[in-house]
Amino acid sequence: MIDVKSYLRIDDNFIEVTEFQGALPSSFFDEGVPYIEGAIELSINGQLIMDKTMWDYVDQLWGYILIGLAKVSLGKSFDSYFPDQALKFEFTVLNKKMVKVSCFLDEGTLSQVVDIESLVSGLSNGAEQFFCFLKAHAGVEDELRIITALKDRDLEVLGTLL
Repeated sequence: MIDVKSYLRIDDNFIEVTEFQGALPSSFFDEGVPYIEGAIELSINGQLIMDKTMWDYVDQLWGYILIGLAKVSLGKSFDSYFPDQALKFEFTVLNKKMVKVSCFLDEGTLSQVVDIESLVSGLSNGAEQFFCFLKAHAGVEDELRIITALKDRDLEVLGTLL
């Protein structure tokens, strides 16, 4: 089971995007380009993989996760660092059905094995919720196109996007 939530970090407080109202702070934009501080909370099968202590530029982190989901959908493993921290996460394809999700911290590694379909579905839904929220404040058409391709399992489109 995948449980995922997106948060904005405003004045050192975390607000879930589903509860946020109003305009995003101007500090989230540099010449119109979004740099949205926030966090993703991700639990897989009850195991916490990402949490609010790992806050970063959440819009960019979701973008990296979408690329990873596209690669996993094509049977390829993926790893990346958080946008502005030395935190690494990876999706390691174990076979045609299973993937290991890991986040590497100084204190150790948080990881969990899950079926690929559940991972892609759960994280695509979380990404869609975040980017639909962000759509009112910034251009996110590319990200929404990737989400649609993931949900439709359109491997041809995913292959052209990578």
